[in-house]
Amino acid sequence: MYQVVVVEKIFGKIEVNTYGFPTEVQRDIFKELCEEDDVIIITREEVAV
Repeated sequence: MYQVVVVEKIFGKIEVNTYGFPTEVQRDIFKELCEEDDVIIITREEVAV
């Protein structure tokens, strides 16, 4: 599992959410979409579940 932590401002409040993806390709696609929205993305390599 590959994880992405997204830090963004929603309605003036800082929100931190973690998303998990089964493949590195899916994680990278999600990262690209988030970067287009100007949010901070922190990636973690494979994580045991």
